[in-house]
Amino acid sequence: MYADLAKQFGIGFGPFLLIGVAGGPDMMQADGIHPTAQAQTTILDNVWPELVRLLSRLDTE
Repeated sequence: MYADLAKQFGIGFGPFLLIGVAGGPDMMQADGIHPTAQAQTTILDNVWPELVRLLSRLDTE
């Protein structure tokens, strides 16, 4: 639903941050909620392509 709304209104919509992180025993802290330092690279890989795309739109507006 959120992806459809973002497309309809021409706004950015980022991917789920914890793809490849959530549920990974080495990627989550003991509380099961917060990612570890090791997970930060994966989170960046998840977010970076969409962030670059959104920032590049600022140059053309």
